[in-house]
Amino acid sequence: MEVHVRASDLERIVAHARRALPDEACGVLGGVFEKGVAVVRRILPVRNTAANPRQRFDMDALEMVRAIFRLRQTGLEVVGLYHSHPDASAEPSATDIAQATWDDVAHVIVGQPAAATPDVRAWAIRKGQARPALLIVTVQ
Repeated sequence: MEVHVRASDLERIVAHARRALPDEACGVLGGVFEKGVAVVRRILPVRNTAANPRQRFDMDALEMVRAIFRLRQTGLEVVGLYHSHPDASAEPSATDIAQATWDDVAHVIVGQPAAATPDVRAWAIRKGQARPALLIVTVQ
């Protein structure tokens, strides 16, 4: 899997992760699939409603549905999800892998967002397996 995201959108994701500290941030990546590549065109933060938001995330169901509708109204679709790991690397946790139910989308993780240069990586998580995805940062 390959994910293209604008530098400005990646900065917004990292900024959201920093604002959420010490909790995990999460959100939806809207865009299009072009020849098998997820092209991110819109970032939609979603409230984390997990009982323990410092160690996991659960996207607020109503906010997530609203985000999906907003995307569809503009001709976009969900091409990925993002979340942060406040004190860990950008590798999917066992919980992340177990709860990943959208096989066709990218999973972008911001590890250690408080760091000067956070660890940001993309993953394809399918059927209990996480594989690195190529994250391409574009200027436009």
